[in-house]
Amino acid sequence: MSKKIIWIASYPKSGNTYVRCLLANYLYNNDADFSFNLLSKIPKFEKTDVFKSVLNEDILDESFSYYKNYLDVQKKLIQKLNQKKLIFKTHHFFGELDNHIFTNKETTLLFIYLVRDPREVLISYANHVNESIDTLLKTFISDKIITKTKM
Repeated sequence: MSKKIIWIASYPKSGNTYVRCLLANYLYNNDADFSFNLLSKIPKFEKTDVFKSVLNEDILDESFSYYKNYLDVQKKLIQKLNQKKLIFKTHHFFGELDNHIFTNKETTLLFIYLVRDPREVLISYANHVNESIDTLLKTFISDKIITKTKM
């Protein structure tokens, strides 16, 4: 089997960090005690540091479109890393944005999709960003939920 990426995918505040803790401890910890430093072994894909590891740092300026380069970066990560290091967290969906797909069968081994009761996600996320539940509920049910965020 050729190397491919394993994705741990979820909506924010749905248990992604918890699952990463379990997997990182299982895969990378030789000690009995857990360390949160192990989370760096399963990074968020959509981070500048991940892109810097395989792309020329000079092109990663304000005008760089990360989503347009997702597949290229995935292919380069697969070439560079061993299978054990091809596990990434994401909050992205398996789909496309402006005709640019997030991933495909050629670069993806599997997705671990985490699902949490949306009512619990709403409360947790509201607390996390210090917003009211009513304010965030409007965002949650909006048809314009996809936003451009800074890496």
